[in-house]
Amino acid sequence: PAERGVIKKEREAGAYRLSAYYAAKITSDLPLILITPVLFYCIIYWMSAIGDGVLFAIFVGVNLLFCTVAQSIGHIIGTAITDMKLSFTTVSSYMLFSLLFSGFFNTHLPDWIKWAKYLSIVHYAFGCLNILSTEGMPVLWCNTTSIELYPSCTANTTFVTISDVLKDSGIDCPYFCYIATLGILFIVLRVLGYYVMKWKR
Repeated sequence: PAERGVIKKEREAGAYRLSAYYAAKITSDLPLILITPVLFYCIIYWMSAIGDGVLFAIFVGVNLLFCTVAQSIGHIIGTAITDMKLSFTTVSSYMLFSLLFSGFFNTHLPDWIKWAKYLSIVHYAFGCLNILSTEGMPVLWCNTTSIELYPSCTANTTFVTISDVLKDSGIDCPYFCYIATLGILFIVLRVLGYYVMKWKR
């Protein structure tokens, strides 16, 4: 919203095409969007001893993809809503919604609202990173866990697999599905952002 007046004046003067501005805008924002998560992960990942260098590269890649998807949503809302306060409120509200339904704060949503997790971009990144960080972990023995949490323990099974734990947490797809979903969202939201800008000019 803050740049709307300048863009309109320059577009009326024929200074550049809208697509050129949009490409320049998202490209110039990338360093700010990408540098901070990389620095953050360089510290946090190795301090938490999650895995090796290959897993670190995947973690960083997934998080950078998530950051660009979040940026795309910000562009769409910022372009569609002309009032700056309202656009900030809308973005903040969506991100809070996305966090609440990601599966981080609450893993057992009521059946009537479970579908909402698929509207959360955080859910896809969180699910993928959960799968990758728990891969290869040993099974959990039923005598060391709360029996009522896992139905397989009540069926005289002696252990619970990590796959059971993930499914119980609402993570029910392979990690590449979550990555593919983020990739598709990135492309769709970038294209949608351009057309919203074109419509609102």
